[in-house]
Amino acid sequence: MHTIAIREEIAAVLTELSEKLKLHPERRADLAWQAIRENRPRRYPAFSLGRVTDISAGEGKAKPLVSLKTEKRLLEKLKNLTAPLALLNPIAPVVPTGFGPGTLAASFGLSLDPQAGYVPRQTLTLKTALSQGLPDPEKSGLLPVIKEEIDAVKELTPAWLKIGLPDTQGPFNISHMVAGNEVFTAPDTTPDEFGAFMKMVTEFFIQVSEKVRTWIGPERLPRGDEETVRIAECSVNLVSADFYERYLLAHDLSVARRWPYVDIHTCSGPHVFQVTLKSISNLIVTEAGFIEKACAGWTPVETALKAIGDRPIILRIGEELPADFHQAEERIKSRFLLARGNHRLSFAFTGMYWRKTDEQKMVELHRRLDEFWEKEVWPCTYQEKT
Repeated sequence: MHTIAIREEIAAVLTELSEKLKLHPERRADLAWQAIRENRPRRYPAFSLGRVTDISAGEGKAKPLVSLKTEKRLLEKLKNLTAPLALLNPIAPVVPTGFGPGTLAASFGLSLDPQAGYVPRQTLTLKTALSQGLPDPEKSGLLPVIKEEIDAVKELTPAWLKIGLPDTQGPFNISHMVAGNEVFTAPDTTPDEFGAFMKMVTEFFIQVSEKVRTWIGPERLPRGDEETVRIAECSVNLVSADFYERYLLAHDLSVARRWPYVDIHTCSGPHVFQVTLKSISNLIVTEAGFIEKACAGWTPVETALKAIGDRPIILRIGEELPADFHQAEERIKSRFLLARGNHRLSFAFTGMYWRKTDEQKMVELHRRLDEFWEKEVWPCTYQEKT
């Protein structure tokens, strides 16, 4: 497609996006999150109700975005911003950047597999990774592509469209992707090498996180992203709390000291939840919820709320749902009722056994739950309806 034609289509898609944002305040994830951050009751739940990729229905075979030229890739991302509305899920005027969890791992010379969610195809030894030295936070891996994409968004879109941060994961997640299972034994077999590697990865994580924010600029960052750093702790669920506190926590604390606030993705792991809640004083967001096959168990929502107590911490409730739609509905309603007295809650649910043929049932369930919030939650948190 010719560059002029792509730019015209980008403009048309932006017009459609603007109209849908105005038509659907009840689906605005950004407005809901703003209320959550400000500890205000929100008029609409703006919650996500999803399902797994249905391979039997031909899903999961989309063309890798990384192979597209910058403006064409931007166009495809903009088209996808309103796609969640098909299932009544939240939308926001935020265009994503980056290429999944392996975005920073690629800077260590690793190729990513788009069909597997952009994770590395191979690993390095710690010795090899260390010998390569600290990757360039601007020129290594996919970072130049991300910079080009950010520049294109700033050139071709209005200021009301915000630019999301790429998925930078966290120090131990990156280390695990780069060095594989060696990271689990190295603290005992080659402790100095492991410590040096973790320090290098942590510094790279910090440098990239700061650099990308500079590229985007405060006027285009979503509210809160300038002052909050997100650390994904998925791989910490593969080690003990003792391992985390002895070998990894110091690196997370190095990250935490560079930002006013920290957002922890716990993957629902109970020891990740407990240790980070105890250790990171500027923690502002954490997670809990039922995950059926979590390797380290899962953090019950009630346990999380009790542990948080009066601390001004947002709890993202993310849970897998029963296959039965009635049971799923009752589960979600019980979570919504928690919002009567706690405005610092967000909700995302996944039907792990639902497939594409269940989408109409999902839409009907979403409507019933929106109505439940309207009747049973909103009046109890805010009397002056608008």
